[in-house]
Amino acid sequence: MVVPEHFAAGVINHLRLQLEDVDLRGLFKHPLYSDVVLRYKDQEFLLHKLILSARSPFFARLLLTAKGQECRGLRLEGSFGIRTVAQVLRYIYGLKIPHWYDMEHLRDIYNVASFFELETLAEFCTKNILYRDGIRFIKLAIIAEENNSEYMKSSLRELFETHWPSITVLNSWQEFASRYPDFASDLMSAISEKE
Repeated sequence: MVVPEHFAAGVINHLRLQLEDVDLRGLFKHPLYSDVVLRYKDQEFLLHKLILSARSPFFARLLLTAKGQECRGLRLEGSFGIRTVAQVLRYIYGLKIPHWYDMEHLRDIYNVASFFELETLAEFCTKNILYRDGIRFIKLAIIAEENNSEYMKSSLRELFETHWPSITVLNSWQEFASRYPDFASDLMSAISEKE
């Protein structure tokens, strides 16, 4: 028997209206609703194979096999922080990048995102790390110029050769270049010498 499309849509709308008043957090706290448990260090995360597999190629390879379908528990090994793993799992379920990161934590999030093959989150982390590293670079360049430190300038030249694309797009680079034109052109010449 084929269900007419308008009937199916009506049922879905009816269920959605009923669920608007329901607290769905129990799905993540009650083992009855979970079909897989991820154990990491001393923490257990009650999860759902379908959601994990849909969002992560890592979990899809692991869980969408005949053996994976039978699996009820996974053990994750690694040196990641429990907080970081929990936050990346929240990302998997939330489909958005939250604002819970700081610079040091961002590198950990990148590592877990890469491990779970979450390209969007890993790319977000990479862009933010490069942006923040670019800001740090410019601050160090200002210190080197104001203190006339040739040692620091030499180190910054080497660093600039590999990181210049993420530095020169920053507004603070434009300010730096107008304030210290000689040092900025010296840094830029290091790139043209390489090419």
